[in-house]
Amino acid sequence: MTIRLLTNDQRKLLRQQLRDNAVYIAVKQAYKSRETDMERLHFSPEEIFVNSFVCFDRMLREPDRAEAITDTLWDDVFNDLRNDADDCGRSYDRQEMETAASLVLYTLMVLTEASGRWELARYNGYLMQMLACHSNPDDICLPMQACISGELAEYVGAYIEADEYISDRIDNQSPTPDPVRRIGNESVLLDCSIFFLQINLAFVHFVAIFATSGKRGANHRRLTFHKGVCIFRYAHPLYFFSLDLQFFLQMSWSFGWEMVGDCKFYISEGCKFIGIIGE
Repeated sequence: MTIRLLTNDQRKLLRQQLRDNAVYIAVKQAYKSRETDMERLHFSPEEIFVNSFVCFDRMLREPDRAEAITDTLWDDVFNDLRNDADDCGRSYDRQEMETAASLVLYTLMVLTEASGRWELARYNGYLMQMLACHSNPDDICLPMQACISGELAEYVGAYIEADEYISDRIDNQSPTPDPVRRIGNESVLLDCSIFFLQINLAFVHFVAIFATSGKRGANHRRLTFHKGVCIFRYAHPLYFFSLDLQFFLQMSWSFGWEMVGDCKFYISEGCKFIGIIGE
């Protein structure tokens, strides 16, 4: 299955079929208003869901090609959606199409983070930079971050274990496109697991803004470490989070940060550190 738009009948059918799907519920809660705001394209939660899983399934099938897949992914999604809109006569403007591509990419990032598979999630920093070049990250990221749940994280794990693909089932017009049975109302995941999923996503979001904003100069992308504390100067409220040091260092490589001046590393006990974003 390739990236595509859906007909009204397909949207209605998927809305019914996916009504208990944890990822679809989160996407609908986060992004239904974006469909309303788009005066021409009306990019729906069903289309966000389907196209994000097209990308996710491709990465699950070919994890060794994750870097090559993500390298041009934003452009691939944008161009495929635009071409499909042209073919089916669906009107749009460029800003709406850019927003649609960014919504798909961020939902994919949520899926890869929730998968717990580093070989997939390690490229989220790059994807976020691409998103930030075309959309307002706050508008794309914050609504979804508010909808992250234990059910969503548990569902992604069960989906990977099922070893079947939603994109294939939709292509084959299966009456049950979701290969995973309904996850119960009470997630077995610990609250801290959900917290770290939310924090990882928030970290990628805010650091992407930091890495792509402001004037470039001697202090651009400067990181200062002091006694296990990483301090970012950025005009957002304070955010406190704990992250694995290896994850942070990989993110810094993904963003291409330059360690300059008097930057120092202090590794705290257990290779953990506390990060602060804010002024």
